[in-house]
Amino acid sequence: MKDFNLAQETCQWAIRDVGGLDVLINLLDTEEIKCKIGSLKILKEISRNSQIRSAIADLGGLQTMVKILDSPAKDLRSLAAETIGNVAKFRRARRTVRQYGGIKRLVRLLDCAPIRSANLTADQEKDIEVARCGALALWSCSKSTRNKEAIRKAGGIPLLARLLKSPHANMLIPVVGILQECASEPTYRLAIKTERMIEDIVKNLTSENEELQMHCASAIFKALFMPKCWCWDLSYHIASNKSCS
Repeated sequence: MKDFNLAQETCQWAIRDVGGLDVLINLLDTEEIKCKIGSLKILKEISRNSQIRSAIADLGGLQTMVKILDSPAKDLRSLAAETIGNVAKFRRARRTVRQYGGIKRLVRLLDCAPIRSANLTADQEKDIEVARCGALALWSCSKSTRNKEAIRKAGGIPLLARLLKSPHANMLIPVVGILQECASEPTYRLAIKTERMIEDIVKNLTSENEELQMHCASAIFKALFMPKCWCWDLSYHIASNKSCS
């Protein structure tokens, strides 16, 4: 199946119409790691299609993928989290992830050792990938108000603050994306202040990655709904960053 162009809708419909989704989701319940990895690689690609996402949710695929987040295999956790991120683009799917304990598990994926260097070992790269995929899934889930609160209660805020210091743009984009979504809530605006995240968000405005710049600017915009005294503090950090002045 992976030999086909999974980005083409005709291939996606063909997989669904011949019962391929049922088979792929059933493979996730096997004990064979290679079967699970192969299945998730396909599901990750075809779940970019909105109708396929809905079908995966209807077949109970999200519940199974949430369980896989506990797997000791890092590759499995990464693929499951990224696929959850693709599927959780609509309200019912986001609710399912929360109801089956997915938010707590995804937050745990963010807990990797602080890595400031751009030169990583193979094991460190896997840890970063697990955290990145966890952040991607939480970014999708954070569009729900209840999920924002669930992320906070699961201890996500200090972990996001730590990941915000990463030198890797592909990590920073989903992390800032989560903060951008959650900054609409007063508790998160307070956390952005107390965890000193403003400085890191402002620094990333100078990134060469335009998508990262865009999300940082949006997060700052939402942070401007803070009380005036905090807005002055935010303005100070922006003004004091010479490269952004």
